[in-house]
Amino acid sequence: MKKFPVAAAAILAVVAAIIFILINKDYIIKIAGEKSGEESEAELEPGETLPEDETKNARDYFTVLSDVKYTYTESGSGLISEVSVDYSSDDAMQLRIVCDGSVKTAVLAVREGEVFLTHPQKEEYFRQNIMNSWNEGDIILKEPIEEGTQWPVKGGTRKITSLSASVKTPEGMFDAVQVTTFLDGRTVTDYYSRGLGLVKSEIREEASKDEAPILDQEYSSDNLNSSTAFVLNSIQKNYVLTEEINYYFPDFKKMKVRSSAKKTKFHTNDITEQVLTHDYRNVVYGDRPVLSNNSSINKVDVDLDNTLHVDLSSGFVDDMDVEAIYEGMILQSIANTMGRFFNAEQVRFTVESEDYRSQNIRMHQRPMKVSYLDFPLYFDVVVYGATAAGVMAAVSAAREGMDVALIESAEHVGGMVTGGLSYTDHGNINVIGGITREFFEDVGKKYGRKVMWYYEPHVAEEVLNEMIERESIRLFTGSALRDHRGVDKDGSTIISMETEKGDVFFAQYFIDSTYEGDMMAASGVSYAVGREDNDDFGESFAGVLPPLGRNNFYYNLKAEDAEGKLYGEVSLKLPGPAGQGDDMVQAYNYRLILTNNPNNQIPFTKPGDYDRERYLLLSSWLDMLKKSEGRSIRFSDVAYFGPLPEGKYDINNSGPFSTDYIGGSLNYPEAGYEQREEIKNEHKNYIQGLLYFIGNDEAVPTELREDVKKWGYAADEFTDNGCWPYQLYIREARRMKGDFVMTEHDVRRDKIKDDVIAMGSYNIDSHNVQRYMTLDGFVLNEGEIQIPVTPYQIPYRVMLPKRSQADNLLVTVCVSATHIAYSSLRMEPQYMMMGEAAGIAASLSVKQRTEVQNIDVAELQKILVENGAVFKTAE
Repeated sequence: MKKFPVAAAAILAVVAAIIFILINKDYIIKIAGEKSGEESEAELEPGETLPEDETKNARDYFTVLSDVKYTYTESGSGLISEVSVDYSSDDAMQLRIVCDGSVKTAVLAVREGEVFLTHPQKEEYFRQNIMNSWNEGDIILKEPIEEGTQWPVKGGTRKITSLSASVKTPEGMFDAVQVTTFLDGRTVTDYYSRGLGLVKSEIREEASKDEAPILDQEYSSDNLNSSTAFVLNSIQKNYVLTEEINYYFPDFKKMKVRSSAKKTKFHTNDITEQVLTHDYRNVVYGDRPVLSNNSSINKVDVDLDNTLHVDLSSGFVDDMDVEAIYEGMILQSIANTMGRFFNAEQVRFTVESEDYRSQNIRMHQRPMKVSYLDFPLYFDVVVYGATAAGVMAAVSAAREGMDVALIESAEHVGGMVTGGLSYTDHGNINVIGGITREFFEDVGKKYGRKVMWYYEPHVAEEVLNEMIERESIRLFTGSALRDHRGVDKDGSTIISMETEKGDVFFAQYFIDSTYEGDMMAASGVSYAVGREDNDDFGESFAGVLPPLGRNNFYYNLKAEDAEGKLYGEVSLKLPGPAGQGDDMVQAYNYRLILTNNPNNQIPFTKPGDYDRERYLLLSSWLDMLKKSEGRSIRFSDVAYFGPLPEGKYDINNSGPFSTDYIGGSLNYPEAGYEQREEIKNEHKNYIQGLLYFIGNDEAVPTELREDVKKWGYAADEFTDNGCWPYQLYIREARRMKGDFVMTEHDVRRDKIKDDVIAMGSYNIDSHNVQRYMTLDGFVLNEGEIQIPVTPYQIPYRVMLPKRSQADNLLVTVCVSATHIAYSSLRMEPQYMMMGEAAGIAASLSVKQRTEVQNIDVAELQKILVENGAVFKTAE
């Protein structure tokens, strides 16, 4: 803001001049009205004065005004000063002083024969009423009104120096009372004409310090050099302060916040909030007015942190009959309107002085940023991670009446269900119910079947997208949680999540359905990575394992070649003792969709950084296998083929050296986005190199090469990604550590749970975590375990963080379980059923206004059963 062009004393003099014009003009009207018997209507022409009167007092010079504006001109510069009255009472007026783009306020008041003027101060916000909080300023007039009356002012003395001065102004010649203020090095002279008030004010600098006038000497202007004069230029009656305001409003159809300019008028004593409320109610260009007739802006002020504070009436939330995202757009509209008008960057909302809370939104005292391009995205429930579990969570919450956002870092939904894992790890199909079974039935309909457990990826994605669209779920793809700083919390309550794009999503409840548990981690929830010790939970198969499972080198194979060189993909680091925990996670891979149909086939190609040395261990193994078993080697000796419709196959790891990139997953769970992309590319290059090697390298048996060349990537899958699966198969990353941790005992023995929400049945299935050279020089894999289980109940508690860490978050993939228990829980149908339960639980939390740890579990179970969930079955 520009500053006034004169010093403090000059400002005071100008304001004094303005004030007295205000006083005397109204006094003229008042006296003339008294003579005519019509006080409010009689007026004098400009320059006309009242007859001399022997009685002069300060009160004569003070009369309350309204709806007037006075303009003053500075000699030389031509600078204009404008003054109007914002508020008035019986004995005081609050003035708006506008000069060179700067706005200041001052209060003029009369007290017992003295007229006080507060020092002008910068306007904190528009038309703030300070009438009841002013402090006494300078006395600008004091009785008796006669020559010689003097009184002290800050930095000097003020004195009535003449009662008969003659002053020329654009309005004519006037006899005036002269009041002089003597300051250090400066003199201010004001000329007042009785009945008209101050007509001119001069600010003079001393000729020299030695010649400065002394107050008890006769006053003479010859001792001073004229510097600046301020003269009344015009008086505008019936003046109304008019501001052009951009009123913002939501356009629900186009999902934009738009604005319309409107000239808003403020009369003296109009309350700013009431005027804004009135005009805002009449701005209805969108689908719904921002302020209903039952709602209003109670108060606008500035918080200590310079945040604009807008208090709304209770009617605002009482009449809020729209979805959460639309309510957010309405609030953004108000924030933009007020923020722009009051020049604020953020706005904090309250309702009747309490924290803003409606059926959809709770602010937690958090301010809203003023933004003319975007708006915060408010929902009842936000699901982060559009895995199949995330889709089920979103669908179930939406069916319970929630406004739901489904946010996905990638461009496709479904995770592994649509990303290559099409030969479903269903276990006992009788335990799969609810919306999850509905999904498999909907997939079946695409093939003219009642249900399909094995399907093409693009068909599964089509079904999931149809479910999302059917439930009007708002889907945001390509929206990764902001790395490391993406979650805002108030104590143990999550307020919002922010994406790398800068979008901010607010919700009452959140669900983390990612494979990595990124939102869970960013929320400060405890978690584990790796394998527990046997002693941690008394599990039989925890920690480092002896050689187990079918995917190992079951013939002794040297870890070094004939020249004593260690084969690639073999570590010299030995595993720890059996049962010891570590931070290793089981191997990842990509589940490829291959076909031997030449009409729908993309050939395998050599990756850019191909290194055949890393695959020579495999050729050595295949040679041993061929010699030891006396048979030909086929493609199925290197990979597992799960048959799918249309001549396609879901390719998975099989054998000791296959599509699992053993050791490549170890850094993934805690890695940032950039490193994760590198790890994904490493997995892709490893598998592409493997396929090229077994199809082309002469070290591979001829019959295997010929077999591999019959195959290729299915040309009609993952078409926008080079026919490569969208999703890395993250078998295990972070695992939450809640108050309840599911263990091997819950999977194998203690199977009945009071808070059951789904069932599991798949084997305890962990893939290898490392490949190493034994002390006697052979190669082995470590970490695989395959232990059959019978159906068991999955408790609601497995999805709950500790209440002290997060009370409005549910986790459906990285659930609270040990590595061993998780190795059975980690199947997609189980993720999906837990997702369904999480969505319903979040909706109950909204309706019951309680923490996720405190919902009515019996009600949750009732709804799940009505949806077809299965809680018990014959083993």
